[in-house]
Amino acid sequence: MCNNTIPLVEFKNLHWSYGENLVLDGVTSVINSGEFTAIIGPNGSGKTTLLKHIFRLLPIDSGHVFLHSKDINSYSRKELAREAGLVPQNEKGLYLFTVKDLIKMGRYAHTGRFSRETKHDRDVVIESMEMTSTLHLQDKIITELSGGEFQRVIISRALAQEPRILALDEPTTYLDPHHQVEILQLLKNLISIRNISVICTLHDLNSTLAFSDRTMLLNHGRIQHVGSPESVITVDTIKKIYNLNAAIVKNPLTGKPMVAIDSSLKE
Repeated sequence: MCNNTIPLVEFKNLHWSYGENLVLDGVTSVINSGEFTAIIGPNGSGKTTLLKHIFRLLPIDSGHVFLHSKDINSYSRKELAREAGLVPQNEKGLYLFTVKDLIKMGRYAHTGRFSRETKHDRDVVIESMEMTSTLHLQDKIITELSGGEFQRVIISRALAQEPRILALDEPTTYLDPHHQVEILQLLKNLISIRNISVICTLHDLNSTLAFSDRTMLLNHGRIQHVGSPESVITVDTIKKIYNLNAAIVKNPLTGKPMVAIDSSLKE
C-alpha cells in the first residue's frame, strides 16, 4: 500500500434517488490515491450507485463529487476516460469482436474519431494484455471465453485507457475461487506496476480483509464505517449490518484475519 494519502475522489453530501426510493443519503467520504479501496455492504446499500457517480453515469440530485479536487461535472467525457477506467458488473452484449479488437476500444480516450492507430496505441494494447495474461487470447472471439478470461479481458480494455483509477463493480461475481483470487491479486499488483488506484465493490468479507487497504461500508445509502479492513469488518459490524453471528480468526495460511460465519443463523 502506498503511504501517500492524497485525496483521489471526494463525495460531499451526495444524494441520489430512484423515484421515491432514496439510494444515497448524504454520502460524505474520501477515497485516497494509491490504495485498493473496497466498498462493501448488503444488497441495495448503494455500492454500485456510488461507483457510477464517479463516472457521471447518473445525475446528482444534490451534493458534489470531486476527482483530484475538481468537480466531476467539469470533466469532458474524454478527460474522464483518461482519468478513470470502469469495469462494470456482468457486462452484457454478444460481442463478435476478437479480444484484441475489444481491448483496442479502450484507446478511444486518447484518439480522435478519425485518428489512425499509432505505435504507442499498439504498444499500450499489447502491454495491457501482457499484464492481464490475455495476450494468448488476442485472436479469440469474445463469446468463446470463459468467465475468468472475459473478466481479465475487460480489465485489459480499461487498462488500455491508461487511467489513474481502475474501478470495478463486483469483479469476482460468478467466478470460481481460483479465478476470484487471480483477479484480486492482479488488481493488487496493478497498484504498484501501473501506479494506479483501485476502487472495487465487493460482497465477500474475507476477500476484502485479504486484499483491500481501505474499506468503506455502506448500508441504506449511508456510510457506516471507513478505515482499515480490520477496523471496519468486526464481529459487531457483521451482526449489526448483516444480521449474522461471526468470529474473527487468524487465517492459518496467511496470518491475516478472516471471518468465520455461524451457518445456523441463530439469533
